[in-house]
Amino acid sequence: MAPSRRRMRQAPLLCPSDSNRMNGERILVVDHDPDHVDILSTLLRHHGYEVVARTAPDAAFATATRIRPDAVVTALHFNGVPLGLALIDRLRADSGTAAIPIVVVSSFTDIHENQLRARSVHCVPKGPDLPLLIPVLRDLLGKD
Repeated sequence: MAPSRRRMRQAPLLCPSDSNRMNGERILVVDHDPDHVDILSTLLRHHGYEVVARTAPDAAFATATRIRPDAVVTALHFNGVPLGLALIDRLRADSGTAAIPIVVVSSFTDIHENQLRARSVHCVPKGPDLPLLIPVLRDLLGKD
């Protein structure tokens, strides 16, 4: 007689930061590269954040004014053009989005360091340091 195959029920895996979900923290992710959107979204969801993603700065601005995210994580360059700077300026100029914390995730933050500093945004480099985004967001959202 063959052994019986019974499916074992497993308890859901809980992340240490699952409390973020209860707080309803929503992050707007903006990047023209769908692969990078997926990477950022996966990282943020793993740490309990709700993610809304857009691939164009104009769509991101419209979304931000509508949903008022808790933070915006944006690329700097869109198809080689630093359209992220214009997005930041539009968000800062709108009274409904001016206070939303913004984090730029880019390989070009050193090139635009002065412009980013003038806009009071936080920067995280793409690549192996990307997990630094989580403590930056926690700090900006008052979680530490």
